[in-house]
Formats: sequence, C-alpha cells, structure tokens
Amino acid sequence: MTILVPTDFSKNSKVAVLYAAQLAKKTDSELLIVNVVYGQASSRAMMVSPKLEAEMKRIANQELEELKSEIKAKVKGKLKISSYVFTGFPVTLVIQKFIKKNKVDLIIMGTHGATGVQKVLVGTNAAAMIQDSPVPVIIVPRDATFHGFKKVAYATDMENVNEELSTVCQFVKPFNGSINVLHVVPEDVKSDIDPKQTKTNLIAKMKYDKITFHIAENNNVAEALDNFMIDKKVDILVMFTHKLTFFEKLFSRSVTRKIAFHSHLPMLTFNKDNLKLVK
Repeated sequence: MTILVPTDFSKNSKVAVLYAAQLAKKTDSELLIVNVVYGQASSRAMMVSPKLEAEMKRIANQELEELKSEIKAKVKGKLKISSYVFTGFPVTLVIQKFIKKNKVDLIIMGTHGATGVQKVLVGTNAAAMIQDSPVPVIIVPRDATFHGFKKVAYATDMENVNEELSTVCQFVKPFNGSINVLHVVPEDVKSDIDPKQTKTNLIAKMKYDKITFHIAENNNVAEALDNFMIDKKVDILVMFTHKLTFFEKLFSRSVTRKIAFHSHLPMLTFNKDNLKLVK
C-alpha cells in the first residue's frame, strides 16, 4: 500500500504525518510526504520570479528532510518514506493530479479550523479532499494518536451496506479489529430491521465474526453518532459519503456533546461517487 500525506509543516499537519508513518510501519506501506508551495495562495500570488520560486522550493525540501528525520526518530525500525515538493493551487487539485499519474492507495490529512460558510470539523482542504478524492481519506484531528483499527465505528444508511462493509473489512481485518455497525433512524419511524438477524447475515457475508450491528433512534444523527462512539470507545470512525452537505450535517456541533470529543478521533472516509466499491 502507498500512503500519501500532505504537510504545510504546521503542528496539525505534523500530527497527521506521524499518524501516517505509524500506519505505514504497521502495514509495511510506503509513505509519501508532500508539500505544495502556493498551496494556500491565489493564482495572482503564484506569479513570482523563477528565482524566488526556486528558493521557496529549496526551503520546503529542507523542511521536508528535517521532518523525515523527526519522524524516523519517533517511528523506529524500517520505514519506506519519500518526499515531494510541488507548486500549484489549490492543494487538492495538485494532489489529484499526482494521484492520477502515481499509485496512491490512501490519503491522510490533518485538520485546520474551518472558517466562513464551511464550518465543519475538518478544514477546507480536508473537506475538499473528501469530496474529490478517488482514494480513501483519513482525517486526523490535532490531538489524535495512532491506535490502529482495533475498534471501528461504521455509520451506514443501509443502502449499500454489503458493498461498503466489504471495503471496511479490508482495512480492519489486518488489525484483527472489531467493526461496530451503526444505523440511525428517526425517533418517529419504526424500523423493520432485526438487529440480531442483520448481524448474523453480515458476519456470514463478510466471513468475519468481529461484527456487531446497532440501531439508534434519534432525530439528530450527529448526536446519535457522538453517543455511540463514546459508548463503544472506538479508535476510528468510518463513513461513506457522496454529498459534502450530508458530511457537514453529520459532523456539525452535537446537541448534547462538546465537539471537543472529536479532537482525538480520526475519520476514514470514502466518497461513493469516486470510489469503486468492492463487490
């Protein structure tokens, strides 16, 4: 597996790089660390002299070498790690172009505080990556630490649960982790789903016995998910999305839980519009 992690050398992005390195070590994957010069700039700001651009790249490469040394000091043992400096705007577009030409299986990104109308848990770059990426994306909050995929929460609307869960299993099985499947229904809707039978069916279809199935009755999806993740003490949240508006709604401020809870919980996201689900 090849893991790509963008960095702007901020504290938050370094947390994501360390998380990515630990996952790469655990799965014997190759780690690619990428910095995009002008990544936060406008097209007008990118109109600089070749000499200045060369100097910016030199500084970025120097910082990448320092970052790699820092990571290798923290993640002991064999670690396949490379770094790249690109120019362009925005970051997501530059990375998408790289992915089209190179094999990348997973993107890991840190978060930044969102502003303006995009008041979501993830920053604008991470949100855009979730929306556009042809490969899975793990969002790593600033206080996150790597625990692998020992306890996973997977939120589903049940429309493509077999295909989605098969994909989730590919990530979780190497860690011998448990998958806690959650389906949220409105309080005034009587679900005809039998949790016990559904669990049995999913275990049989996935050929993996560490699967549980839960139904939560709540008119507030975010609140239900918050409560579930706290109750199950999961390591990572997995969800499939095709509309960013749904993602924003799902991870907006909960009614009863402080949003700070999410400061340590990574999210593995799949965009159904861009991904080919495992059959």
